[in-house]
Amino acid sequence: MKIWYLFILFAALFIFGCDGKNGGNNTTGCPVTCRLGCLPDNVTCRNPSDPCANVTCSDKCEDAGMLGTNGQCNSETGMCEYKKMSCIFGCFNDSCRPEPLCPVNCPFGCEPGTDICVSPTCPSNCNYGCIPSTLQCNTIPPSSGIKNGDFEEGYMGWNVSGIAFGSAPTSADFINSQKLYHNVPYSFYSGAYFASSYFPQMDKGAMGKLTSEPFFINKNYLEFLVVADYSGQIYVDLTVNGTVARHIEVDNSFPPFKKITWNVSEYRGQSGVINAVDLANRASIDVDDFMLVDTPSMQPGQAYIDSRRNFSIVPPRNWVVVQPNIPGEVFFYGSRYNNFTAEIIVISERVNPNETLETYFAKGKTGFSLLLRNYSAISESDVTIGGLNAKHIDYTYTLFGMHLESREVFLVHNRVGYKISGTAAESSFSRYLDEFSSSINSFRIFYTNARYNLAINYPPTWQVSEGLLGSTVTFIGPRDGNSTSNCNVGEENVLSNTTLSEYVNDFKTVLSNTFANYTLLSERDRTINGEDGYELISTYNLLGNLNEVQHVIILKNGIAHVITCTSSQELFGKYEPTFEGIITSFKVG
Repeated sequence: MKIWYLFILFAALFIFGCDGKNGGNNTTGCPVTCRLGCLPDNVTCRNPSDPCANVTCSDKCEDAGMLGTNGQCNSETGMCEYKKMSCIFGCFNDSCRPEPLCPVNCPFGCEPGTDICVSPTCPSNCNYGCIPSTLQCNTIPPSSGIKNGDFEEGYMGWNVSGIAFGSAPTSADFINSQKLYHNVPYSFYSGAYFASSYFPQMDKGAMGKLTSEPFFINKNYLEFLVVADYSGQIYVDLTVNGTVARHIEVDNSFPPFKKITWNVSEYRGQSGVINAVDLANRASIDVDDFMLVDTPSMQPGQAYIDSRRNFSIVPPRNWVVVQPNIPGEVFFYGSRYNNFTAEIIVISERVNPNETLETYFAKGKTGFSLLLRNYSAISESDVTIGGLNAKHIDYTYTLFGMHLESREVFLVHNRVGYKISGTAAESSFSRYLDEFSSSINSFRIFYTNARYNLAINYPPTWQVSEGLLGSTVTFIGPRDGNSTSNCNVGEENVLSNTTLSEYVNDFKTVLSNTFANYTLLSERDRTINGEDGYELISTYNLLGNLNEVQHVIILKNGIAHVITCTSSQELFGKYEPTFEGIITSFKVG
């Protein structure tokens, strides 16, 4: 019987298995498969204990702005473990503060989500504006001009809110000497200091705002220097009577500083305030040299003239013009597209007396192949720019992983080599092609005179002679038959109260008394690059020849500038377009 019973028992176990219980009152030992033993019934396996079952790992704001977050319980020890991260805005109730704490000295609260004090809107009946950060009318008239616009006297004349700009401006020499800059050293700032929202805290997450004291706008243009990461939360603006009159968000993450020029002539006589604002948590801005000027040093959309290498070029309208301190270089920056800011660059350099256009161009292409990663020429051709023979090339290359395309032109004139290039992301190059071509084709060789602060364009094949027969400069054309045509510029000091009409009348009297058979053909008012002038076209005999002459007279700052273009009467019609090009290019500071 025992054998039969055991046989049935083992067969049942084999067929039905075992669930940890023996199903009867009789018990056996705890199954060996219960690694942690059994419950008191000695049949059911004991489950593993959970040391974290009753443990809650809450966030804990520790010290120095550090937060222990993502707290998790260690299943073996039952202890909470934390990963540390920075609390950008500090702690509050043992957790990270969700936004900056508005300082107690901000009587009108803060800009939403920041610790930047709200600037109150000054009442319209405050003729001199308000005392900064108050609604109290200022009883003292604002100063003419921007107080301490170059930050050489600390933040005197400026109201600082937030922490980004610190308690004092930044020393450019210190930043450069300690190599604290990003990418390249700082250059083209004014004086020794500039205002920065990064360097005081060494933190692009810091926020802040600079607000100038109110000032009277007594000149036509406002200029300043800036280096800034592109962000809708980083900008400079000018407010006039509480309304934003000018605003810019600059895309210029690395030095050199860019010069920005605003035409503010419509606000002359009114009170203005400048704001430099950083509300971004991953970007910064540097500003310097805010000043009001009568004549802009550079005005986008108008011809830029380089008096050191005697050339001019017209940048695309509304592009930013950056003039380095390197002789003969200028940069124009357009909009940002496909992660690259479109640019036009002019570089001029002295070349050897025997340098030809062909050898200069060959050297340039060799430089491309050696210095540009994945350089590939697309096309090249001979072109004419401003009357000069030139070489043109389109090419592609990569820079920091970006695929770029450039159009570049090479010229050589009077032992100076010129390179003019337009560059954009390859995928958006066609978007800027018309602007590149128009600007490159506007390039001209100019004559400049520092004594009279004048500039004038002339055909590059004409000879240039200074001081000839008492003139400031004379441009002499090639011989055409038995004569040569020419244009000259002469200056004469006049009494400060002399009017243009008085000078013109005297000038006509001198012509009629000096030259035989003088005949006035026409006269009219002219405006030459913003300057009022007067034109006379006449004929007279000189050394037995009948000449036709075009005079344009401009009075400025007690000096009469007289541009005279002369040709034989039979050739005047042929050269009149050339004369007109010379006259209309004349500029005087």
